Amino acid sequence: MMRSHLNIDRETGLEYYTTSTMGVGGVLRAGLNDFVVDEVIDERYITSLNSSAPYILCRLSKIGIDTFEALRRISRATGIPVGFIGYAGLKDSKATTTQYITVKYRDGIFNTLNRFNNDRLRIDAVAKCYESLKPRMILGNRFRIVIREVDLNPSIVKERIEDTFSQIEDIGGVLAYFGYQRFGSTRPNTHKVGYYIVKGMWREAIYELLANTYPYENVKIKSAREKIAKYLEGYGELPEIPYKLYYESIVLKNLKKTLDYRKAILKLPRYVLRLFINSYQAYLFNKILSLRIRKGILPGMAVQGDKILSLKTGKVVKVNDEGIVKEDHVVLVDVPGCSTLLNNTYSSIIIRQILEDEDVNILDFKHPIEAKGSLRPALMKIKDLNYRVEFENNSSTIHLNFTLDRGMYATVLLREIMKPENPVTCNLA
Repeated sequence: MMRSHLNIDRETGLEYYTTSTMGVGGVLRAGLNDFVVDEVIDERYITSLNSSAPYILCRLSKIGIDTFEALRRISRATGIPVGFIGYAGLKDSKATTTQYITVKYRDGIFNTLNRFNNDRLRIDAVAKCYESLKPRMILGNRFRIVIREVDLNPSIVKERIEDTFSQIEDIGGVLAYFGYQRFGSTRPNTHKVGYYIVKGMWREAIYELLANTYPYENVKIKSAREKIAKYLEGYGELPEIPYKLYYESIVLKNLKKTLDYRKAILKLPRYVLRLFINSYQAYLFNKILSLRIRKGILPGMAVQGDKILSLKTGKVVKVNDEGIVKEDHVVLVDVPGCSTLLNNTYSSIIIRQILEDEDVNILDFKHPIEAKGSLRPALMKIKDLNYRVEFENNSSTIHLNFTLDRGMYATVLLREIMKPENPVTCNLA
């Protein structure tokens, strides 16, 4: 394990690399087809379109559009509220992606969906389900990714990649951090907003969401935020809000009506509020995982109070003593929430240390939206991994294909390969 020196890694809790190898650098997402993601559904949950099941399963194909924006467009076109559209995960806007959604069957729904298709967004009804789509119905994601502008000879690139993959194989996977995208790319602050919401610090939440600027934001967006900041301080009228600041505009309009910070931010859609709170929980997980590494607990080691998942049987067992886990088992680490049980075991002591550092109590996650918490593997397993290196335009290009389990981040693996000096400018973040 190697400590990271990057500010963005410290700010998001990704304090370590799994590998100690040299990175190759390079640039991601030179084009939207350089980052392709296909969601993989568990077919046990689906049935024929001719069946009487009440939900239609649709394949949603997107180019350069994030999941929430796609759902808003579908809602406007079909009249179905966003909250009634089932989805299992969020996909990045800087990519070409396919994922699944469910809508409830009604007369004429197929014609409505067919009329919606365009060059950047397409919906295809593929099956039916007996329930709205849930995360457990997704197995994972397949990735096809291209890293360009690698200023190294192909033989050196291959050597460094092989060294990195060899270390990953020896360890059994990659530290299962939540990736940069969980916290925002050019504006890594969703976890900060989540913290303020959990703590009931409504004014601070609004200022972080609306007014605080970040170095890599678009100039026009940064200017709009500066005007919003002046308005919040009582100078001038409510400025014109760019469409890109869709959620900010909801908060601002309601703040103008109510003059109440709490009421204004709680007017956000429930799924957006949950996104912020879940982002803060993800940050806590990253901090907990990093602290375990700092204390010498490698991801393949279990300590008193840990839970271990059998990859063969799916059973979870609790650990009473420290030890190395078997190859077909994985250590589970808490994503803290109001249902997280803490006791006097070493595992709980580590969690408590992070919560105390953050001045957060488990019960803080009960309001305003209950966030129960969960368990997440300490290691991310890489499946179906293959790559090739080409030399073009006086630089090396890497083509990668792999599959990850549900909830795991491709950028966490790419971070190990690239080890860039600036994850934002190379489009890793």
